[in-house]
Order: sequence, then C-alpha cells, then structure tokens
Amino acid sequence: WSTSAVINRDLIINKTSRYQAAGIMPYPGGTLLEVSALKGKVDQFLKESRELGFTAIEVSDGSTEITKEERAKIIKKAREAGFYVISEVGKKNPILDHDLSISERLELIKSDLAYGSNYVLIEAREAGKDIGIYDADGNII
Repeated sequence: WSTSAVINRDLIINKTSRYQAAGIMPYPGGTLLEVSALKGKVDQFLKESRELGFTAIEVSDGSTEITKEERAKIIKKAREAGFYVISEVGKKNPILDHDLSISERLELIKSDLAYGSNYVLIEAREAGKDIGIYDADGNII
C-alpha cells in the first residue's frame, strides 16, 4: 500500500532489518514500482528500495498500464540488482481485470517467469471477490 513512501525512513529501515532477521523477505509492493515506471525512475526506485532494506521487488501493473516489454525489462533489471522478484498478474479494477482472459493471464505468467520472475501472484485484492481468481461470491473459479 505504498506506506514506505510516507513513513519515516529510519522506521522503514528498522522494520526491514527486523523482517530480514526473522527470515522474512520484505518488499515495498507493486504500486510504487508502477509509479516509478511511469515516471522513468525505475533505477532510482531500485536503489532506494535497496537502501531501505527491501530484498524483494514486486513487478505489477494492477493500477497502471505497463507493456509486456517494459515488464520484462523491469524484471531483468531488478534481478540484476540482486532482488528476489515477485510479479503480479491482473488488475485492481474488476472491470479491467475481467477483460483479461485465462490465456492472456497464462501468457503473462509464462513471460514473467521466462524473464526471471521468481514467483508470480494472481491479483485477487484483499476482499477476494469478483477479481482475479475469485467469482462474485469469493469462490475460487
């Protein structure tokens, strides 16, 4: 939820070091990366993420539009910078998410993995209803 953009820097560093000490891989979530990609500042985002103690990066376009080619570049760049990469497929807006077919999702998952994503999430939102892998009642499709 991008809290690392608005919380005291020392607090974030303290939190990420505690996560790491507990064997948990902290990452700042995909929305901040999406904004940095739109502004042409992915390199700065990765540098700042490293300085804050994040060890993983989420590559997504759930709130924005990032081309498949740009996703591939970002995944490769994050891996080259030493991050564990988690990509996410799907949209936060249910109307836009419903426009993605199963075959399009699978193609994107395969592409992300081929370009170096360590792990792929399917967008499902916190409510778990009518988006991603969930139907309107919250059942897995």
